[in-house]
Amino acid sequence: MANNKKDKDISIIIVPHGRGKVKIIKINKILYFLFLFLLISFSITLSYFVIDYAKLRESFNILTSKNLFNLSEVKDKQIELLEKKVNEQSAKLDAYIEYIAYLSSLETEIRKLAIIPGTPVNINQLIEEKKKEFNYTIEGIAAKVDENEKKIKSLETKSKNVELTLLVLRESTKEYNYILEHTPNIWPVVGPIMSDYGWRIHPVTKKPDFHKGVDIDAVEGTQIAAAASGVVTKVGWNGGYGLEIEIFHGNGISTVYAHCSKVLLNVGDEIKKGQVIALVGMTGIATDPHLHYEVRINGVPVDPKSYLPGLENK
Repeated sequence: MANNKKDKDISIIIVPHGRGKVKIIKINKILYFLFLFLLISFSITLSYFVIDYAKLRESFNILTSKNLFNLSEVKDKQIELLEKKVNEQSAKLDAYIEYIAYLSSLETEIRKLAIIPGTPVNINQLIEEKKKEFNYTIEGIAAKVDENEKKIKSLETKSKNVELTLLVLRESTKEYNYILEHTPNIWPVVGPIMSDYGWRIHPVTKKPDFHKGVDIDAVEGTQIAAAASGVVTKVGWNGGYGLEIEIFHGNGISTVYAHCSKVLLNVGDEIKKGQVIALVGMTGIATDPHLHYEVRINGVPVDPKSYLPGLENK
């Protein structure tokens, strides 16, 4: 047991250089190795701190030098700009000083010229009077400028009003032309009216009949013109009307052309006022070749005479 205990201890012998007693220190092996481990760990950690600190210090020195360089560069640029501005201002000042000196010498020269021997002339008085004259002239010109400005503004307002009027007129004219183009106001064929709009005795059935249009006498094969621009909405046979064509002109207005011998267009075709659309015939219930012509408003027949030139008031 004694040997085991001794094995657990480590003896450290301290021998002095001079006179003195030799000292023996006994330390537990576990404590010794623990102390040794802590000392090594501390040394390693300290070395890492020293290395990191050196790197950090180096980075800080580099950053500081860069910042100082940048600050120095900015400062140099600011100084350069300020010096440039000072030089420009100095040049302007020198120019003004030279100009004022020139004017002063000119004034002296003029005053010398104004001294006429034997003539009681006060140059200062003349200068003051001339100043008043110049001021009066300047005031007059300024007033004229103001007056012209007012006239210009007035003319600008008038021109804008005229421009607006012309724009409105142009748009109104466009709209008027469109309405005119799509209003049935020309004769589809030229000829005498055989039968008017309204009640009559039917020429075939001999019974009272409300005639929904007008019958215009014409030779078979005569070209029929569209009374207005529009779109073809119906083409084909329609009972007593025979072969007919119907055109829609917009704004609820449509026209019908019946008893045709031939139709030259198809449904969906767009046509212009005066364009030939069919030929006169006597298809359907008819005693002679003629054109049965109708004008309808929202599908309701009205007297076509109101739309035929020369017959409006008859």
